[in-house]
Amino acid sequence: MFLYFKKSAEIISSSLGKTFLLFFAFLSTVFSMHAQTVTIADVSGAENSGTITVTLSLDVSAGGAFDLTLSSANGTAVAGSDYTAVSETVSFVGTGPELQTVDITISPDAVVEANETLTVSMSGLTGVGSATITDTATVTINNDDTATVTIADVSGNENDGAITVTVSVDNAVDGGFSIDVSSADNTATVADSDYTAVTNETLTFAGTALESETFTITPTGDTQVEANETVTISMSGLAPATVAAGSITTTDT
Repeated sequence: MFLYFKKSAEIISSSLGKTFLLFFAFLSTVFSMHAQTVTIADVSGAENSGTITVTLSLDVSAGGAFDLTLSSANGTAVAGSDYTAVSETVSFVGTGPELQTVDITISPDAVVEANETLTVSMSGLTGVGSATITDTATVTINNDDTATVTIADVSGNENDGAITVTVSVDNAVDGGFSIDVSSADNTATVADSDYTAVTNETLTFAGTALESETFTITPTGDTQVEANETVTISMSGLAPATVAAGSITTTDT
């Protein structure tokens, strides 16, 4: 009986030891699954807003205070012309959950362009606390500029030949665009042989500010004494190369 009892005690002791080891291994796994992490939220803002705020989030306690460096990198947005580059130290108390913010200065312009992006990332962790800082985020600069295309009123003598019509855009449009122009009868009519109709003639703009393109309306000369007559010009078929069509107004006639 004595030998049997001793062996049982050894078995019990060994089993308890294995149980504690498994328990501590389980706790270690749980804590590792919930390791403290700093994340950066994707964010967007209008180009003319001045700044876009980037938010960094610490999820749980980091065991103490720490610093890290937030840095920007060009995407389609270029530092120096579209935004001011950042390489900024961000300090966390480390209590978690905790938020810190960094402002990125945006450079406004009057160019109609596609939305542009840059990325931000973290590095250089220092201090008592520790955290995973591998996350990155995208900052989107939303275009809020517009351009307007106008047609200048013009007149010419019936017997002097073609009349030149000028179409202009006020602001620069990235990538340029094309647009069609057409004539429509007013008091002058094609049926009465007052002029030669223009139908969907395409004008191509390079996209520079204050750019103008021209086309002609040809009146038909005669010897009849009559009142001055008019033709209406309108635009259609706007086709920007890179930007949204909604950023360009073409309602003028």
